[in-house]
Amino acid sequence: MLNEDADTPLRDTQGVFESMDDGPMMDVGAKYDTAGLGLEEIRKSTKQLMQLTWLDIEITAQPSQKKCGCCASSGANMLTKPKVIIDHVSGTVQPGQFLAIIGASGAGKTTLLNFLSGREISQNLDRTGKILVNGSDKDTMKNFSSYSAYVQQDDILFQTMTVRECLTFAARLKLQAREEEKIARVNHMLKTLKLVKCQNTRIGGPLVKGVSGGERKRTSIGVELITDPNLVFLDEPTTGLDSFTATSVMESLSDLASKENRTVISTIHQPNTDIFDMFDRLVLLARGKIIYFNRADLAVDYFSNLGYTCPDTSNPCDYFMSMMSKESIELDYADENAIGEAGLDNQKIDEEYEKLIIFFVENYFKSELVCPAEQVHPDIVPLRDDDDSIQVQTPWFYQYKLLATRNFLNVVRLPQTSYVKLTTTCVTATFVAFFFWQVGAAHYVNPPVNSAGEAIYPNGENASQYYTGIFQNIQGSLFFMTMNVTMNAI
Repeated sequence: MLNEDADTPLRDTQGVFESMDDGPMMDVGAKYDTAGLGLEEIRKSTKQLMQLTWLDIEITAQPSQKKCGCCASSGANMLTKPKVIIDHVSGTVQPGQFLAIIGASGAGKTTLLNFLSGREISQNLDRTGKILVNGSDKDTMKNFSSYSAYVQQDDILFQTMTVRECLTFAARLKLQAREEEKIARVNHMLKTLKLVKCQNTRIGGPLVKGVSGGERKRTSIGVELITDPNLVFLDEPTTGLDSFTATSVMESLSDLASKENRTVISTIHQPNTDIFDMFDRLVLLARGKIIYFNRADLAVDYFSNLGYTCPDTSNPCDYFMSMMSKESIELDYADENAIGEAGLDNQKIDEEYEKLIIFFVENYFKSELVCPAEQVHPDIVPLRDDDDSIQVQTPWFYQYKLLATRNFLNVVRLPQTSYVKLTTTCVTATFVAFFFWQVGAAHYVNPPVNSAGEAIYPNGENASQYYTGIFQNIQGSLFFMTMNVTMNAI
């Protein structure tokens, strides 16, 4: 869905970004078509299938220690028990599968996703376990980032750039290929993510009208997929989207897995029924423990056999979230005892909740639906460091030129920010001139003399104090101006 104001032509600045190599943007898309290269040539890494396996993963948070003497004497700095965030979980996801990780807030789903993707997590976390990529230890791989992509929960895009410009910038920055191959990859990504209609519309933001939320999210996904990774991680891609838009985004992700044999792993918070039906595999996390990991379409029947039957008119994910949450036990306890929130016995509720989680975990490992982490896809081949699909970093001068061009376009297309900075600078300059006027001027540096030829300093100061005060004033003015320039650059 496009905004009429957002479709206004971008005048001469429209072609600046694209003119770095091949002229105006609209001509680029028409000049290089994906049909000329073929889908196999565009997506060279299709033959490199990816299977991700994790074995006995445990992540714990170490408690902080108080070092003051008074606390040491009173025993307040005694070490407490480390908090377990991920509790010895194992599993595997194979090529062509769409894995969804669902859990209540604080269940550890984002921590698990970040650890599997290789992103740096908090320094106070202890991590144990092993991650295998096509049978190879991920810690020994030098090129894991070349095979994978991570889409953050928050979209980080320039509001003044168009959808095509965002993808073109990412392709030129990340890919080492001929220009026609880069543009062909952009065109292919626009078609795959259904962004062709809005390709010349700005992203938009607080000051600029632009594309819809779903189109912005799909653009963020496209920026990461431009390197053609076979392993895709996403952190709650439906956050902030309405039901229809979220479904559209998840349909695109499902197609990436089913039609292009990519391995897609995503955390998600309470998807609707249509989205739930798109999942191939489902992981339910509660207090860092896996209580279910298998086919998503078998989950409802599995929990029904345990006595937790999802109503026919309810969304399975909503029911699972209610079943796994501690708040549901609090509500049941309050209703049974006819008390308010202030009268809850937190210790007893924690015990009941822990018993419930243990019940789910024990039954899962006793069932036939335990995910076999040792299972290997028949078409998987070991990865090599000398693989031709590995992307080589572009030269730093070329990167600098791209970044400078993008920044220039942002300034030209969003002059409001420049006006604010100019006004701030003028006001600051006026204050500097007012407070530091004639600091270090000649008639102060050369004070008057008396009849004996001795310098007369004000307030009875000597020469050292007098000149020191002048130098300190000059340093103060320089510091004031430097801080103003620095803060304006943020």
